[in-house]
This record gives sequence, C-alpha cells and structure tokens, in this order.
Amino acid sequence: MDEGMSAWGWKQNALIRVNSKEKTATFTPEYYAVRHYTQYIASGARLLGYCSAKENKMPVLVFASPQGKMVVIAGNFNDESKDLSVKLGNRYLNVRLRPHSLNTFQNISG
Repeated sequence: MDEGMSAWGWKQNALIRVNSKEKTATFTPEYYAVRHYTQYIASGARLLGYCSAKENKMPVLVFASPQGKMVVIAGNFNDESKDLSVKLGNRYLNVRLRPHSLNTFQNISG
C-alpha cells in the first residue's frame, strides 16, 4: 500500500486507497459511510444542525431539502444501544440506535 502522504507531508485519511504497485484500490469504511448518507441528501439541501461524536460517540446531522423534508443521519459508535431524540420543528424523532451503527431517517416533516 502506498504511504498515504500528501505532497506537503501530511498523513492522509483517504476514502479510497490506491496501491500503485499492485494497481488495486481499497474502499475504506469512511468511503462507505459517506456513500451511504450522501445518497439521501438532495441537491440544494441545507445543513440545519449537527452534534459531533466527541462527547457521547453519537454524531447527528440534520438536513432540510428544498421541498422542506428533513433527513437525519445519526451514528451510534458505542458498544450498547442508545436512545436518540431530535427536535424537528414541532415534532420529535425518537429512536433507539443499535450499537456501532450508522442510521438515516428521511422524508421527515417538521
């Protein structure tokens, strides 16, 4: 596997790693995460809010489509199931996320 260094010497966390000697490509777990959630975010959607995974290992992103529908992307990077509650306008999304999961909830009205 190539070293994964940028031209200016920074270690890279690429979505796709290329082995130039073997002429092969490896799709990383990050690639599949990005591929998963971007298929649900419409062109022109706005990011309404987010919560990073630093404190509770549960990142959350909320997007609004141009048609007013919302998409919630939530991860649970913990070893046990976790409850999640997200306020979306006048409603709430209340779900239990399985351990080590990436979840997408779409077409939610606020």
